[in-house]
Amino acid sequence: MTLDQLITQYGYGAVGAGAFFESNPVLIMGGLSARRGYLELPWVIFAAFIGASLGNQLFFMIGHAKGQRLLKNRPIWKSKSEEVLTFLNHHELLLFLGYRFVPGFTILTPFLLGAAGFTPSKFFSLNLAGALLWASVITVLGSMFGKALELAMGNIHRYEPWIFGTLSLLAILFLANFLRKSRAKKGAQAKSTPPRPPSR
Repeated sequence: MTLDQLITQYGYGAVGAGAFFESNPVLIMGGLSARRGYLELPWVIFAAFIGASLGNQLFFMIGHAKGQRLLKNRPIWKSKSEEVLTFLNHHELLLFLGYRFVPGFTILTPFLLGAAGFTPSKFFSLNLAGALLWASVITVLGSMFGKALELAMGNIHRYEPWIFGTLSLLAILFLANFLRKSRAKKGAQAKSTPPRPPSR
């Protein structure tokens, strides 16, 4: 299967999955693919919007259900939660529209908002607005990146495997870093949880 066939067949699904974890390199690849004619830009934005919306809604629900219990054993998370809530009280709309663009806050923020008891219905509507803005901006930037490459290099068809390979590597590194942090947090939670007394 050639590169263009691979992108055409799996591109939208990959964009949606990448957006679920707020992976900027995947969205840039989606915009670049649209620029190169393999995908349609509106559908790339739509796939990214759906993935980002579902991902943040899930992390919010986890925070809403288990956040307070998890924060008790994580003083760093608790301090960040207080920072987020302080900023939220003064710049609510700006927080929702901008936190996806700040590394380290894209997944943590909805979790902390859920743990703090933020209104679920209000989060749902603001989450949609923020997801649409982020998906549109990063995807269009990917398309502009493709245009800049065309202007600088002319016909970039022969360089496409290298370009998409580099972006794919960045996306894999992003996911690996996410999983590494998740395992580290689970390990810290296990160490901070006192052992249960043996049952008699």
